[in-house]
Amino acid sequence: MTPIDGYILPILTSILAGYLLTYLQPKARIYYWSPHFFRFRLPNENNIEIQTDSLTIQNMGRKSAEDIEIILTHRPDHFQFQPPLEYSEELRADSFIIKLTRLVPKEYITLQLLNYRTSTPLLQTIRFSSGIAKNMPFQINRVFSKWLYSAMWILLLLGTYFSILKLVQLTYFIIKLTDLT
Repeated sequence: MTPIDGYILPILTSILAGYLLTYLQPKARIYYWSPHFFRFRLPNENNIEIQTDSLTIQNMGRKSAEDIEIILTHRPDHFQFQPPLEYSEELRADSFIIKLTRLVPKEYITLQLLNYRTSTPLLQTIRFSSGIAKNMPFQINRVFSKWLYSAMWILLLLGTYFSILKLVQLTYFIIKLTDLT
């Protein structure tokens, strides 16, 4: 038995297995995006402005996210969650924090904001026990019918099949050509 077989290979295998187990273990991953905001101007009411905002937060990981804090610059005039859930508030000198206990995997919530007396609060950050939430770019896309998606998949699979078939035929032709010489 060589030193590579007896000592080095098991050590390298253990290190690789430990790294993969750490890398592949379930984690909480929170993303957020703002689907809409709109500003209403009421001309008959002394030019009052009402602004509505929404912020959607989703745990896209495979583990529950614990101790979530949504940190805004100041308290909005009114806010609510959809679906309704329990939360706590903390007002600091420089920020307003909304605290949630947990967001299970694949769960999402929407924070609806309404402002009419104060300016719209800005989102500073969203953090949780194991990290900071990431902003996800958001765009509305058209949804096509199921039969169109099915037809596209069939064409894609047929194209892949015929491409592989042509590659096999070309490989066979090249092997035959090299055998003749």
